[in-house]
Amino acid sequence: MKTQPAKTATKANHSRSILLAAILLIVSTATLKAQSAADSTGSSSDSITRQVKHLGNIGANMVFQVQYANPTGERFLVQIKDGDNTTLFQEAFTAKKFDRKFRVPRAEQGQLTFIIKGNRNTTVLESFEVNTSTRVVEEIVVQKMN
Repeated sequence: MKTQPAKTATKANHSRSILLAAILLIVSTATLKAQSAADSTGSSSDSITRQVKHLGNIGANMVFQVQYANPTGERFLVQIKDGDNTTLFQEAFTAKKFDRKFRVPRAEQGQLTFIIKGNRNTTVLESFEVNTSTRVVEEIVVQKMN
């Protein structure tokens, strides 16, 4: 009677590795939904001058790019708030072509809001809502061994 323990063990380890990889697969999605909170008469070219993009994830952080065309160079405020309306980041800028990347801690489920306010910090020029959700995919493989 011939036995092949090394081959059987390798198949079992391979099956476990596939199963473990499938269980640990986490898919994060971020949906950006722009909400124009102020200028109801704004043109389509106006909305192009302000945008937030999800660039991906680095470790436990989500990376977002915020761009804002500010041709007059007036002071504006960038805020990032979480789902509980807690301010995670707030800073004033005067750049004419603002382009900055932000790292925000990733949550399994949550909401972030990126807000760009005008020079008196009271007028909301643009608001971007980011909704994140995490899904776990589990795959079970059954193989006949002999």
